[in-house]
Amino acid sequence: MTPEQFSQPTSPSSTDIDTLISYLQSDDVRYRQQAAIELSRLDDARVIAPLQTALTDADSTVRANAATAMGMHKVSDAIERLITLLRDDEDIVRERAATALAQIGDPRSIPALLDALEDSGTWARNRIIYVLGASQAAEAVEPLIVELDNDDASTRGVAAWALGAIGNLRALPPLRELLSSDDASVRGNAAYALGELGQAEIIPQLITLLDDSSAEVRAKTAWALGNLSEATGDTSMVENLIALLDDYAEIQNESAHVFVCQYAAESLAQIGTDDAQTAIDAWRPTAREKLLPRRIADLIRALQHRDLETRQRAIAGLQEIGQPAVQALITALREHDNVRVRQGAAQALGELGASDASGALALALADPDIGVWSQTVAALAKIGNEKPLRPALSSKKDRVRMGVAIALWRISREEKAFTTVLSAIQSEDVVIRGSAITSLWMQPEERAVATLQIQLGKEDVGSMMAKYILQALDTIGGSMATATIANYLADNRDSMR
Repeated sequence: MTPEQFSQPTSPSSTDIDTLISYLQSDDVRYRQQAAIELSRLDDARVIAPLQTALTDADSTVRANAATAMGMHKVSDAIERLITLLRDDEDIVRERAATALAQIGDPRSIPALLDALEDSGTWARNRIIYVLGASQAAEAVEPLIVELDNDDASTRGVAAWALGAIGNLRALPPLRELLSSDDASVRGNAAYALGELGQAEIIPQLITLLDDSSAEVRAKTAWALGNLSEATGDTSMVENLIALLDDYAEIQNESAHVFVCQYAAESLAQIGTDDAQTAIDAWRPTAREKLLPRRIADLIRALQHRDLETRQRAIAGLQEIGQPAVQALITALREHDNVRVRQGAAQALGELGASDASGALALALADPDIGVWSQTVAALAKIGNEKPLRPALSSKKDRVRMGVAIALWRISREEKAFTTVLSAIQSEDVVIRGSAITSLWMQPEERAVATLQIQLGKEDVGSMMAKYILQALDTIGGSMATATIANYLADNRDSMR
């Protein structure tokens, strides 16, 4: 195995892990780097000891990924070494070490994290501040208050958030001062933090921030007021929050599209007065229509997630939306640069039964990714719209012609497609071959037996493709198919056990 051949095993064997562990000792830094990356992703106790040793590797990539693994496995024995890494020369190592210490959650790390606050790297310093807030360490309050005066606006903002997470009233006066900051993110985080402190005296000042020029500030202030109302019983902000239900300004967020009005609605639901509930009920139909394009975009973006369950939830969400999602899915199928999104778009169009997408799906059969091709064939068969497909039976592109033929055969046993289906059964591409064979489970045809017999002889004994062919022959039935199955099983009895 070379560094270029590394990939995360889905179910790593002992050999896989032993090989990766051995690479941690390589003189070639590329081997050590890739091994550390792969091992840090594995939820396997065997990786802990070698990666703990790798915390002192000469290469920063190795050290950083080793630190990640220590946090994931909550290795308390690694605390001292992780504390040492808080002073590492590289930002990424310090950031990963701080994150790992937070995941382990041992109070012994708090003094070291406080000492590391003077870290010159903004990224690592902000991560340490976040960790201190998440740890709710009371001894961090005064040092974090000092960070509210930091020259860097991002540090001031995350320090405000951390103080809110800790919830100590010593932070109240300096946080109130930050509400007039020139930086919107700082104002927003200060408002959020004050919402966590639960003091009624701050409510009038926060209500004025609902008119702030920044959508982020308005949203976080709305959230804070809902929290404060729940903590204090004060409902004086309800009218102002109701007015914010018309605010469809979008909050900048890398992972989702969120709008100011959604924060206002959430807070009104939290407050729960009759006026608040009536306003939410009146807002929902309009909001559903206005926010739908963004919801569709979020669900399509989720199709690129590595986790299959997440992708399936996104497809279910798009299916629930129905026809309004079709055009966005067609665009994604045609233009998106992520293959998982194109695959998911094809699958979703099939689940939706989007007959108006048949033309776009037929064109997608030329996609260079065979996974997109496979999902597209299945979608075309589910939709069942034959008319836009028939012209493509004469396509000069093999993939397009075979994909359309398989879909048409599945839909209605299209006679003009049959010869092409037989050709696809003999394709060198295993996905195309498998799709053609399985189409004969759905639409059995005795004329295919001879081609299946020939292809069965070419497949490895006991292989998945051989099993597909046997299944197709069993579905077709008849004397020739039955004899072929019997002879195959008799000839390969030992291999099939």
